[in-house]
Amino acid sequence: MRRKTWLPALMLVPILLLTACTGGGTPTGDTGTEGEASAPTTEESVTDSGTENPVATEAPTDPATEAPTETPTETPAETDPPEEVKEPIMKYSEMSDLEKLTTPFWLMDVMDNESTTFIVREDGTITAKLLFKPTRILSVKSNDLKTTYQEGVDYAWDGESNTLTWLDGSAIPYFTQNDIHGKDADGNYIPDFGSATPWDELGRSRFNDALYCVSAFLYEKQIAVTYEYAYGSWDGPVTEYQGDRLPKTMEKLANGESINVVFYGDSIFTGCDSSAMYNREPMQESFPTLVKQVLESKYPNLHVKRYNPSVGGMNSVWGVENISLVTDKEPDLVFIGFGMNDGGTSGRAVARNIQRIMTGIREKYPDCEFVVVVPMVPNDDAGFLSTHTQFPEAYAALAGEGVAYVDMFSFHEKLLEQKDFISMSGNNINHPNDWLIRVYTMNLLSALLPY
Repeated sequence: MRRKTWLPALMLVPILLLTACTGGGTPTGDTGTEGEASAPTTEESVTDSGTENPVATEAPTDPATEAPTETPTETPAETDPPEEVKEPIMKYSEMSDLEKLTTPFWLMDVMDNESTTFIVREDGTITAKLLFKPTRILSVKSNDLKTTYQEGVDYAWDGESNTLTWLDGSAIPYFTQNDIHGKDADGNYIPDFGSATPWDELGRSRFNDALYCVSAFLYEKQIAVTYEYAYGSWDGPVTEYQGDRLPKTMEKLANGESINVVFYGDSIFTGCDSSAMYNREPMQESFPTLVKQVLESKYPNLHVKRYNPSVGGMNSVWGVENISLVTDKEPDLVFIGFGMNDGGTSGRAVARNIQRIMTGIREKYPDCEFVVVVPMVPNDDAGFLSTHTQFPEAYAALAGEGVAYVDMFSFHEKLLEQKDFISMSGNNINHPNDWLIRVYTMNLLSALLPY
């Protein structure tokens, strides 16, 4: 994969469009203010090395040494028992709105409002990519879910692929290649984020060869498709249930006790770029709120006190230096989400910082448990993808007693094999949009709930 130079820049959102995502915000008890991608503190790179555990295999048996077995009559050949038929865990028609938003799609056969975008491809066609091949398309809607587009009028589907085709006269907006790569209609680069006037009249800026935008120019081109697909279509990584690693948390959930849950990380953890943060339809909250809502719905007597002292633009070094933001909340469970702004620092160094965060919290609250989250893949065209590739392995080494592990990097990497980056990002650089926020939620919940 092509790698570009990592940009140690502070990611700020234009004041005109966004006041909740400015760097250096002040943390609050339940929500965080945020910005984006400040320069990380770089430590000397250390390379992990290790060997894989050999897989034990049975030694072959020499037929000549086996004792003969008499069979007076011919017996029918043994057959393997039929494979268990697996089915979706719920019927889509019977799900609540919250369940549709948060139930892991790999356990379902209906995709609810998957985000995609129509893009002018290199061959001149205008198409949108879905994660799976539909067996039936139920709806295609605008980003705010208020407008329904019509098959045969706005788009076509051949019934055999995961691709939708834009039709002449369609009301669906689309991206050109110039749009995606930070250029105007004439192919000239729009303002660079580091320039004196970084924003144009459409609220667009640029990092390297990538559009940087949180305005309607981006999100109005992200449409929502609900469709049926074959159960078991997902062949990527999944987050396994890790309740055995979090026994104290599981006990509190089962007993319906009050539990203090803290989300501690960067701008992704504060909620950038959920539609609710911008006060626009469909007003979807980010995963810290969705996780709280689902846990309380699954355990009716449970009361989740959710705190979010996350601050946008911060890295794992800042996380170590500000542990008191967490310990002040008397935490029982802490989700740790640093790493996006740690590009250029080795995975082992970032993991050590996360270990220091956990150690510092446990000095005051020894029973506290943790979920360590590897961030999504940043946009390579923007120059943000760097040592992030080392994070999954480095973070995984932290998992164990009292520590669960969620790898959103590898999950997102698999999604990118089928889908366009801009269809899943709220800024086309390093934030999830509403749909990828839901995928975050699905994975975090999978670590806590035995689906």
